[in-house]
Amino acid sequence: MHATTSTGVVWYRQVSASNAGIIEGIQVTPLAKVKAVSAYACDNCWRMSVHTVGDQAIRNVLDAWDTLNKKCPIANKRWGLEHPDLPGSKDIALMKKLGIIPYMQTSHNYTLGIGWLEYWGKDRANKSIPNRTLIDAGLRPSGGTDAPVTPYNPFLAMWVDVTRGTATAGVLGKDQAVTPLESLRMHTIWAARGLMMRDRIGSIERGKYADLAVISDDVLAIDPAKLKDVRAEMTILNGKVVYRC
Repeated sequence: MHATTSTGVVWYRQVSASNAGIIEGIQVTPLAKVKAVSAYACDNCWRMSVHTVGDQAIRNVLDAWDTLNKKCPIANKRWGLEHPDLPGSKDIALMKKLGIIPYMQTSHNYTLGIGWLEYWGKDRANKSIPNRTLIDAGLRPSGGTDAPVTPYNPFLAMWVDVTRGTATAGVLGKDQAVTPLESLRMHTIWAARGLMMRDRIGSIERGKYADLAVISDDVLAIDPAKLKDVRAEMTILNGKVVYRC
């Protein structure tokens, strides 16, 4: 819907007084095209996901989908928004109403946080990727890394989820931190739900693929500050060992 997260061209609804001088962003894909592609996807039972970081982009897509939903129900199609980092309260309510999956990559804070402070301003940077608010609203954000924009390491992503730490920008949005268990769910069972594959992956259960990892520490018990140091000691894919430390 609009340009990259790492520059000042994310599409905002407005520039606040505290963000004076920050541009409002650039729309890349015309809304008419988004509406047309969405209608086609719905008619053909395709899953749809749109790149929306700024609040204006999020609102435009959700409003279009809310209108489409009256003609072609989308609530059970598991459509998603890719890194909707700056949603408002109305946007979150629409996500819940329409069954939208927020695909969140909290590692963006780690890598891009210093740029967000510069381009977005302190207020927006601290409100970015509001996982706590999304979960409290009843949504189930799907965790990811967005590599190679950020490091591949999922344990670093969990560390950012839980501590809201960054590489060079300090702590951003401490009030949006989630628990280690919530972070683990974001990167496993909730991610599987977002892919409509919960019956096959996302947890260790009879009848699911034998995809699992043996890790160095208990991510639910260790000091959260040490989450980024956890490592995989063995990886099993469909019952076969494909990596061993």
